[in-house]
Amino acid sequence: MKKFLLSIIILSVVVVSCRKQEDSAPVYSDLFYYPLQVGDCKEYYVDSAILIDGQWRYVSGILRESVVEHFAGATGEQVFRIRRRWKDDSVSVWREAPVHFAWYENNSLRRDEENIIFNRLSFPIRIGRTWQGTPDLELNQIEDQEILYLSKWDFYYEEVHSPWNDFDSTVLVIERKENLVISVDTFYSRYAYNIGLVEQYSLHLERDSLNQPFQRGFRAYVRFKGLCQ
Repeated sequence: MKKFLLSIIILSVVVVSCRKQEDSAPVYSDLFYYPLQVGDCKEYYVDSAILIDGQWRYVSGILRESVVEHFAGATGEQVFRIRRRWKDDSVSVWREAPVHFAWYENNSLRRDEENIIFNRLSFPIRIGRTWQGTPDLELNQIEDQEILYLSKWDFYYEEVHSPWNDFDSTVLVIERKENLVISVDTFYSRYAYNIGLVEQYSLHLERDSLNQPFQRGFRAYVRFKGLCQ
């Protein structure tokens, strides 16, 4: 299943100019919330479940992501290929999972996840900054009905440079919070300085009417296990 007045003209010009300068390039240190370097390797615990016809099916395991190479993208940006492998427990054999790609572009950290491109981070990092999380998904171009819910997501920072668990500095990105009664979406991701993703929660539920339980959807919780050994 692939299923956000200034009255003096001169002052206004100065403020707009400052904003343009501020947003013209990411703060270099902000990039360390999602470092991209060939050879980096991280592991995650994953607890997930899929809801099909009102029945939950549970899956848990360990996900390994390794940055294995980089190459020039269509517009000259440096694209990193992320090899992903999965196993059910600590003694199982690794199995290949779909490859992802990540790169910096237009003040964003972009990630291609099975042909769906997300703007996972937007620079500079600050409270109040919002951006389109799935700008390439247009409703009139989505043929797969199961991913309609992904269109027109507005991401924003809820916490920046905050300690969390054993990490001195993290940023929390709220990706989707919406309850339409017949559908529920809750998505967020947390990134730690010099590490990258350390926590991710995804919940999507659907039902056809109010007088029935949710019939389809999924939920997943991903948490950082450590660097690869």
